[in-house]
Amino acid sequence: MAYADILRATTADFADAATLIEGQLITSASYGNIGLGLTTTLSSYAALGVASISLTLPASAKAIIMASASVSLSVNTNYVELGISVDSTTVITSARALYREGNANGSGYNTTLPIFLIHASGTGAHTYRILWKVNSGTAYCNDAQIHGLVLRA
Repeated sequence: MAYADILRATTADFADAATLIEGQLITSASYGNIGLGLTTTLSSYAALGVASISLTLPASAKAIIMASASVSLSVNTNYVELGISVDSTTVITSARALYREGNANGSGYNTTLPIFLIHASGTGAHTYRILWKVNSGTAYCNDAQIHGLVLRA
């Protein structure tokens, strides 16, 4: 059965997906931190604290990177964006939270932003990092996590 066929089947469940991934999984890594209390006023992408993982990709392998951050904003007309970098190069920038007002201690209206990347280029060790920026004002991050799976092709 092809890699995604089990996921397409109408009778597939989470146990089927887990079994399939176990057969394809080479390695994994995770980083998570609650209560970060980070802020940014930068309008260009910068690292979100130390939220990063390192994975080694053998030939023909693919990395699936899943990240999220709980963010809020100082003014309800601002937005914050998340991105992912691979080896210090920004490769994806697509998660955006709009108009969520909060404050530095994590109260207020926090939004959890998810972001995903499938990375299949380049064998060897790679570092994946969460990036963030704000259009104006201050963005706050209380929680962040990043997880990676390296799968056989």
